[in-house]
Amino acid sequence: MVREAWLRATPIEIARTMAAANIKGEDVATLFKAYQCDHAIAGVNDVQFELKDKNHGIFTVKRCVTLESFERRGDIEAIKFACGLDTEMWPVTCTPVNPKIKVTLLKLPPRKSKDDIACQWEFRLEG
Repeated sequence: MVREAWLRATPIEIARTMAAANIKGEDVATLFKAYQCDHAIAGVNDVQFELKDKNHGIFTVKRCVTLESFERRGDIEAIKFACGLDTEMWPVTCTPVNPKIKVTLLKLPPRKSKDDIACQWEFRLEG
């Protein structure tokens, strides 16, 4: 039930953020603008956006407060759940901008070191 709630609510939150910030467009650059304005994405985590061009970008979560909390507690199951949810959630966040944006996982926990990035994703809109 928690998983389904996140997957339903997340695109709505992105659409609200876009409306509130008057963000318009249908490419990866537009999606990254929405992420930068979303308090649940860039507001609490240390994130980096690398835009290769308007249709291709790399999104890196350098520091994730949720992951760090689970790591401190040694809660491996919570890490698996949250990071597994991310593999479904990030593609869903594209829907309000352009459902044709494809998301590819580049890196996901577990981390080798606390200094390592939390996760990394590639976003691409073809043709």
